[in-house]
Formats: sequence, structure tokens, C-alpha cells
Amino acid sequence: MKNITQYHDILAFMVKAIHMAGKIIEDDFCQTDRFNVHLKNKSEGSFPDYVTSTDIKAEEVIKKILYEAFPDIPFVGEETGGDDRSERYFICDPLDGTSNFLAGRDYFATALAYVEEKKVKIATIMDPIKKDIVTAIEGQGAFLNSAPVLLEKLTNASPVAIQLECEIPVLDFEEYPFLKPLLQRTSGLRKSGSTLLDIVNILKGRHIICVTSALERHDIAPCILIMEEAEGIIRSLQNKKITLEDNAFFAMAPSFFDDNISKLF
Repeated sequence: MKNITQYHDILAFMVKAIHMAGKIIEDDFCQTDRFNVHLKNKSEGSFPDYVTSTDIKAEEVIKKILYEAFPDIPFVGEETGGDDRSERYFICDPLDGTSNFLAGRDYFATALAYVEEKKVKIATIMDPIKKDIVTAIEGQGAFLNSAPVLLEKLTNASPVAIQLECEIPVLDFEEYPFLKPLLQRTSGLRKSGSTLLDIVNILKGRHIICVTSALERHDIAPCILIMEEAEGIIRSLQNKKITLEDNAFFAMAPSFFDDNISKLF
């Protein structure tokens, strides 16, 4: 499964699946169906974790399309589970930003990755409302709406023009001493509610530093490959190389990662 043509074939079906899921999400967003919701869990120091019928429907259509095309590749979904210890598998987050979806705020994303031998080989993230789609294949670069993206080409921005998108539970702030000085160097903190869409917006050239924690593998897998292929900065909160075993990271364009910012982590 290491032939680049095969990877492009896999990506084509991943994009088809994510578009189908995006249509379901967009349609439901305009209907009361988004209020069919359940609280999955709520642990101390974390945000509530909701699931809606839309999450489940979106994941099911992705799973169906991929299974019909690649019945020998296991599927791991946020809602339906699966075995991520397999040699290769698809991994999916059908709706990252469910709380935004429930609130009627159009900031959420759908993501899908293909993992082989513990490395992310293919990834895609889509904004179901704006229809922006980011794709990446290992060694082939990152693309936004089919146009190649190299974040190293972005010029630096004044710190006052950079926003800190922080997806860390407020109770956890004390665990991350870099946050206070980082806030003092930027225009302030925002909580977007969707790390995956933050990554899309970094590739769109937005002046964002994304800092996020409490991630699952379905969240982190697409972000790793897309940021690496776009030649952006994505590292653990200990400023080390990111892996699928991590559950937190910071990400930004290379030009933002100057001496004043880099020494904070």
C-alpha cells in the first residue's frame, strides 16, 4: 500500500466520503435535528463531550463509502469505535465542534485520516459550511481547495495581529506556564471550539497560533500530516516532535515561531 498512485486512489474516496458527510451536516445544521443530542461524558477539568444524531449519520456514511471501496482496511470512528492497533486503518472525526453545531455557530469540521505502520499517510479536513477542504499525502505536500500551500512562504505578522486559539480547559491553565506570557505577546485568547477547523484556517493564512489539549487520535492524526506537509510548525506542548501518541500540541506558521515565541514552550 506504499504506491503513490494507490494513495491518490484512497484519497479520492476519502474526499468523496467527507463531502457526503459534509452534506448531511450542512442539511442538519439548518434543521432542528441538531438538537437530538446526548452527553457522552463529563470529567472534571474537561469540557462536556456531546454527540448528536448528525455525528452518527456523518460517520456512518463515511464508513460505508470506505468499506465498499476498501473492505480490507479497518475503520476507526469517534462514535462507532474500531481497532487503531491494526497495521493500517482509517480514522475519522465526523463532527469536530459539536458544541458549536448545537449552538447554531457555523464553526466545525469533518476529518479523516489513513494510518499505515503507525504513520499518517493521507489526511483531509473539510469545513462543511464554507466547503473549504484541505488534503495531504505523505511526501506530496498539502493542498487547500486543490491549491498547494506552503506555510513557510507566509510573512511574519505583528504579535498584536496574532490571535491565540486555545482549546485547553480553563481548569488546566495552571498546568501550562507558557500560556500567560504567550497571551501577553498576542492580541488575546479565543476559543474557537474546533481544533481541526483552526488547522484549516492556519493553512488559509489566518494569523493564528493554535494551542490545544485533551485530544484523541482521531483529532490529532489529520493535523499532524497536514501541518507537516504544509511545512508548518506542529509540536507537542513540550516542544518535541508530535506523534499519534500525543494528546496535545501547538501549531502555527513558521514565521510566527520566532525567538520570543519559541522559548516559551
